[in-house]
Parts: sequence; C-alpha cells; structure tokens
Amino acid sequence: MRVTIRIRADEAETEQLESHIKRRLGFALARISDELTSVLIRLDDLNGPRGGIDKRCHVLLRGPKIGEVVVEETDVSLGPAIDRALSLAGRSVVRALDRARRDRGSRLHVRSQRRTPDALPPM
Repeated sequence: MRVTIRIRADEAETEQLESHIKRRLGFALARISDELTSVLIRLDDLNGPRGGIDKRCHVLLRGPKIGEVVVEETDVSLGPAIDRALSLAGRSVVRALDRARRDRGSRLHVRSQRRTPDALPPM
C-alpha cells in the first residue's frame, strides 16, 4: 500500500503531523491494508489565518475490490479532523469490502441455482 501525504495548510509541525497520520493509519487500516493499493491524505487550511472550523482532512483510498473510497472531515484543528477522517475511512472500507463479498456471493449463489432445460426433472 502506497501512502501519500500532502499538507497544504500553514503548519509548522509537519513532521509531527506526518507521524500522527502514520500512527492513526496503522490503527484504522491494520486489518484491511492488504486490500488497498494506495492512500492519499490531503490536509488543507480552508480560511488561512482567519481561523474558524476550517482545517480539512481529505482521505482517498483505492483498492481492486473497493474502487475508490473518499472521506472528508473538517474541524477547528487538524488533529481531530485527522482522527475522525481515518477512523471513518477504515469503517467505510470495511463496509465496501463486505458489500463486494456479499454481491459476489449472491451472484454465485444465483448462478448455481439455474437449471438448463435439459437438467429439469421429467414430468
């Protein structure tokens, strides 16, 4: 799994943020990391120095079974936005994988019940 982190916010503690993100990624995606090919995390400060609820964490996850999953959280500071976005991203990927397994299983189940006219019992 390739992880890309882009910080476009005016933050002095870039290394601390990256360390925090990698740690939270480990918690959120530990069970499902084999299902992912790439993770892009983008941090933005929407209003600049004006303040307010303007720190955004955008997470894009890609994998062969899930396609793309996008999660975005906004908060007053980046820490809580990162924590919530990565937690939600992990849950979203698990749901997408469950859907993929359920859909694949139901299609296989339907196919196995089909009968050709030759296979029907005599009347």
